[in-house]
Amino acid sequence: MVVMTEVASVPEEAVGFDPLPGDPHVTLVEGASFCVSAHDGSIDPAAAQGLFVRDTRVVSRWQLYVDGVPVEPLGVVPEAPFSCRFLGRAGSRGHGADTTLVVERRRFVARGMREDLTLRNFGDEPAGVDLSLLVDADFADLFEVKDGRGATRRTVARRALGADLVCWLEHAPERRGVRITARDAVASADGLTFRVVVPARSSWSTTVEALPSVEGEELPADFPTDRPVETAGPARRMHGWNAAAPDVSVGHPGLARALARSVRDLGALRIEDPDHPDDDVIAAGAPWFMALFGRDSLLTGAMMLPFFPELALGTLRTLARLQGRESDAMSEEQPGRILHEVRLGADESLALGGRSVYYGSIDSTPLFVLVAGEALRWGVPVERLRELMPAVDRAMGWIEEHGDRDG
Repeated sequence: MVVMTEVASVPEEAVGFDPLPGDPHVTLVEGASFCVSAHDGSIDPAAAQGLFVRDTRVVSRWQLYVDGVPVEPLGVVPEAPFSCRFLGRAGSRGHGADTTLVVERRRFVARGMREDLTLRNFGDEPAGVDLSLLVDADFADLFEVKDGRGATRRTVARRALGADLVCWLEHAPERRGVRITARDAVASADGLTFRVVVPARSSWSTTVEALPSVEGEELPADFPTDRPVETAGPARRMHGWNAAAPDVSVGHPGLARALARSVRDLGALRIEDPDHPDDDVIAAGAPWFMALFGRDSLLTGAMMLPFFPELALGTLRTLARLQGRESDAMSEEQPGRILHEVRLGADESLALGGRSVYYGSIDSTPLFVLVAGEALRWGVPVERLRELMPAVDRAMGWIEEHGDRDG
């Protein structure tokens, strides 16, 4: 998804979501991960911005300087829900309007971030510059950032070694970290630096990666640098979604655009359980609610039954796996109850109920039963629904025992 306003003109069909008037941010999403930045691509630690993976801000600062001067933004070109290009002009040691350097940053977001950085020299002479990327990670909980509360006091350690800057969270319930790396870079505690000479009428490029880790294990790079971006998992996943979309033809241009936009938006909002990659569900909303919500995901799955029945089935199977098994007053879990939301932050104490799964919803459980019935009515073979029947029976038990206390 790309959300933007007041930027250079771009083809309307390229935009993932309608621009929101006055929105100062650009948002990219892939699965439950997302990145919120300013229009120049920078991430300000004091703003509601950052790269978020598993409900944790793993990059809180990302600011590019050429010869100590911030890049002047020229425009944003959206490409896919998970990628876009930031175009800017480099100020070089006070020369300002005389600069011949244009900066292009192509950003890809998934379980980490990749940024292909290119300097183009349109001048007749070589240009030597110092390039600095200031980087930080505070590992703040998503809602701390969203609500502007400021990150809970945490101890973040940093180590620079060669071209790698590694940051990690110390003394936390779950260890989180991130490695920032680029070839030809020199890392320091503040980020990465490059000494660059761009030949006349030529270009220089590099790739910077932000690779998060959980419990000491670095997450796989979704956009590996050793193969084309088009073959990466997120790109193939989006291509498969578009190929499976129904071909709907209408005579009204406005309605046709709305339908096409809806297909793209739904594709961007899909999240999955890594242990069950075939079970897509629709997140509650971007960017702050890129998570499984029982009510929202079930309602969307029900509405899409005539077009994408797999969404409803994936949602039902996912919710059945997480269905309540015991009674817990804090998380409001009860036997047979369908969850309200799932959060995967590093500190579960900041989530509703103090656990990653919170069950405090009155309508998710009856909706679960309703959607299973609607799936059958819309022609989903009973054989595919039979595995869900024990979960449906448990949900009916919750409705009768816990969901109707006054009879």
